[in-house]
Amino acid sequence: MLDDTGHVFATGVLNSKTAPETGGSMPVRMPGKMTWRVPGIHGSARIETSFGQLPVQALRRNDTVLTRSGAFVAVERVERIDLDAQFLALHPVSHPVRIPAGSLGYHMPSRDLLLSAGQILQVPGLSQGASRCVAGSLAGRQGIVRQAVSDLSYYIVHCGGPATIRVEGVWLEVAASQADRG
Repeated sequence: MLDDTGHVFATGVLNSKTAPETGGSMPVRMPGKMTWRVPGIHGSARIETSFGQLPVQALRRNDTVLTRSGAFVAVERVERIDLDAQFLALHPVSHPVRIPAGSLGYHMPSRDLLLSAGQILQVPGLSQGASRCVAGSLAGRQGIVRQAVSDLSYYIVHCGGPATIRVEGVWLEVAASQADRG
């Protein structure tokens, strides 16, 4: 969410004691094995905006981001989900996927990119022309790995409806959340 000045602030903290639903996109089963479907982008990843590349953590309401159609759409809000060390230790499935620069094609991504395993990407020429996949399914290909971290924040961009936005040269899907649909 954004505060009155347009800056992003934490909307959820996941730790070993609390695991709130995040927009209905993450089923949590505690204790035991957890299914991780939360999309998210690491805060230092740069998103293509109408005024150049901007780190996702600096996005504000009404900034316009480039979509795959070539149009720019306004950001309605940005959620930040913080994962603490204990939660990450108990649930390694929540660790990010590191996609090295150039591992998906020429300048794709343009630099190393950390994504939630549940983030949907569009990558041309994966298998038999399929272009949609979740980041977690890429682990083990061309240097793409799950990266162990001790603390992490994922950012989820909301544009008011489904959109495909460009992050570090890679197209990422942004799904409409329940709040986006009204």
